[in-house]
Amino acid sequence: MKNKFLFVLLWATPLLAGACSPKLVVKSVGYQSLVSARPDYSSTVPSNAEISVYYFVNADGRLSVEVKNHTGDIMMIDRTHSYFINSDHSSSIFYDPTVQVNTTTKTHSGTTGATVNVGAVARAAGVGGALGTALSGVNVGKSNTNTTTSTNTVYVVDQPQASIPPGGVVDLGGNFRISAVGRGFLYEVDNQGGRDIVRRNTADFCFGVVVSYSLDGGETFDRVETSVYTNNLISCTVKERGKVNDALREVLTAAPDALIQPWYLVYANTVEAQNENKMNTTANGTILKGFIIDYK
Repeated sequence: MKNKFLFVLLWATPLLAGACSPKLVVKSVGYQSLVSARPDYSSTVPSNAEISVYYFVNADGRLSVEVKNHTGDIMMIDRTHSYFINSDHSSSIFYDPTVQVNTTTKTHSGTTGATVNVGAVARAAGVGGALGTALSGVNVGKSNTNTTTSTNTVYVVDQPQASIPPGGVVDLGGNFRISAVGRGFLYEVDNQGGRDIVRRNTADFCFGVVVSYSLDGGETFDRVETSVYTNNLISCTVKERGKVNDALREVLTAAPDALIQPWYLVYANTVEAQNENKMNTTANGTILKGFIIDYK
């Protein structure tokens, strides 16, 4: 209880200052938590595991995946057969064969040879008048200009496989956007009619990842298959302007285990007072903690 009180006090204090401003209004407080679908889930990787996969989701729903090799052998990750499954069940592989080409061109030019102006020579010889004027526009001789062009091209190519040494970690890349998680998703939930929403102990599919790996140089492959669910989705409106603490207390009352979930996000739906239907992306209070682990 003491930890919950400190959480409320430390987080709500700066928001109250913003809510008292004539320009900002906190309309609601949203909460979302994620869990692994495996029944034997533990945040501690067992000592006999070959591979562990870490899933980091930021406040905007962007996914980062890291893989650790727990064996004494080189582990190969096949990124062409490793893929991400979004909330709408669409999927994308981690390997992106797109080639980016950056080209830099440098040009060097120089002039060789010489030219002689006939008019200058005529004037030096004392030739003047109309003849000297006519000769002043005549040049005799030749001039050569040499131009050298060098081009530097850099190819950035995504690799289909990634090798991990014993005890090593690799980032699979991808940076996929999960559609049913994050501040944008909670903003949409918070604005569904201005009512409180409490969905507890649900099993709503959020995202999935399949990681294909080999320990024998690619002769055979095994897979880690992870499914992640949203198990809590709560939105409590601020009943009276400035009473953000009350809304946050309602969230924690609805979900007493809110602060011990593997991954959770607390979000204050802060808008401009002049237009309370418009999201203020720079002033939203957010707390995000945790990550999801899977292993085999």
